[in-house]
Amino acid sequence: LEGVAVRTRSEGLPTCDAAIATAWESAWRLVRFRDARAKFMFVQDWEPDFYPAGSASAMLTQAARLGIPGIVNTPALADSYRAHGSPAVSFTPAVDTQRFRPAATAASGPLRIFFYGRPKTARNAFGLGLAALRLVKERHGDGVQIVCAGEDFSPGQYGAADVLENLGQLESLDRVAELYRSCQVGLVFMLTRHPSYQPLEFMASGVVTVTNENPHTGWLLRHEENALLAPPVPVLVADQIGRLVEDPGLRDRLARAGRLTVEPVQWDEQFDRVWRSATGHAPYE
Repeated sequence: LEGVAVRTRSEGLPTCDAAIATAWESAWRLVRFRDARAKFMFVQDWEPDFYPAGSASAMLTQAARLGIPGIVNTPALADSYRAHGSPAVSFTPAVDTQRFRPAATAASGPLRIFFYGRPKTARNAFGLGLAALRLVKERHGDGVQIVCAGEDFSPGQYGAADVLENLGQLESLDRVAELYRSCQVGLVFMLTRHPSYQPLEFMASGVVTVTNENPHTGWLLRHEENALLAPPVPVLVADQIGRLVEDPGLRDRLARAGRLTVEPVQWDEQFDRVWRSATGHAPYE
């Protein structure tokens, strides 16, 4: 934002055209700030679900009822925000399809499965994924190779040294894209109301997404159409992965459909829809 002054504390801020809360707890500071012509909430997930039922989750849920217009990452998440009485404009995340692209040649050797594994982040259901992948490895043995990234940890501390290899936190997006291109199946769980960016990047990379059923992500992830979905039960997740191991035709069909899902979405169009609502040139949805 060339020429735009950005400050991160509300104390002593001058009058401004717009003030944006970028984390839900900051909504309460935003309410008290009187010198903004317009106020917005930047909503990237349903943050009350980051906490157990209690004081924090209750206060964050109440933030959605303050009437602050939301700039919301994904349509279904915007529906949740509106359901609490606040207006919202949504955007659909785009993917850099020049960076995240399918491999130029078909892979040889065992089928590679990528797992977005973050033991410290509950919403990504690390234990569920590990249990499912253990079953996959038991069933398919050397026919599959499972690699994990997203957080630094030793598979051995979870009794999984013979199940997967963990690459930890990768140093660049180019390295992430390279890893995705080397895989055919991507396993990711998201138990809040945002699908995460991994399925979008998987699809752009020609990787078939396997994930949990979630009523808030059906706008993107459609079982048997562009992904495979399963209830959050290890054996049922393993069954869906097994279908992809055993059926190259299914893999190819879903990979093509995934790519077609993400290719049309462009950031410029998404920015424009947000800008028009935020500046009063279009109504909130």
